[in-house]
Amino acid sequence: MRARFSGFRRALVGGIAVAACLVVAGTAAAVTVTSFTPTSGLALTPADGSLCPGGTIAISGSGFVEDGPTSNVSVTFNGAKSPSVSIGSNNTVFAIVPTDATTGPITVTTAAGSASSPTPFTVNLCPYTTDTAAQVSVPVLNKFKPTSGRAGTLVTITGTSLTGTFKVTIGGIKAKFTKTGPNVIVATVPLKAKTGKIAVSNPAGTATTSATFKITTK
Repeated sequence: MRARFSGFRRALVGGIAVAACLVVAGTAAAVTVTSFTPTSGLALTPADGSLCPGGTIAISGSGFVEDGPTSNVSVTFNGAKSPSVSIGSNNTVFAIVPTDATTGPITVTTAAGSASSPTPFTVNLCPYTTDTAAQVSVPVLNKFKPTSGRAGTLVTITGTSLTGTFKVTIGGIKAKFTKTGPNVIVATVPLKAKTGKIAVSNPAGTATTSATFKITTK
């Protein structure tokens, strides 16, 4: 009887192990990003690429191939979504630098999650553009509103030479942001932000507001 129970237990454990393997095999693998080449490139300028077609970047990592007939893999350059993504293999994906890309990390997103590059990608401005506003110079910050708020508050920052902005901080804490115009940035007050000045950085330098943004609890 003991031998029969022992055999039953081995069969049961073996069956569970096989089932577990089947479950794991059917799930999407976690995505990782280890490197990319080249480390800098042109953004698509203008949107139709008539002056500067966006550079094609080869991104290395793992977990890029998903199960099923279609793929939902997307790539962003410092938050700007690539207009064209092509999967070469489970370890390589190709993406075109989008028009509104700024210097910062490359992020690959799959059904299993997202992963960002350990180093920033440098965006090169189109050398053929005649738009003088596209030339990078140190930012100048004129004003921001509202002047106070709690975490999650949207703060509109206006100024000049905001081209290529890749970092915004509020009270020294990095904030998520979007560019809504050539000289307008909308930043979200981060969870751990403290009362302090707002700073905006682009490849030419960093500008800091003369006034402080006050963090409130209500």
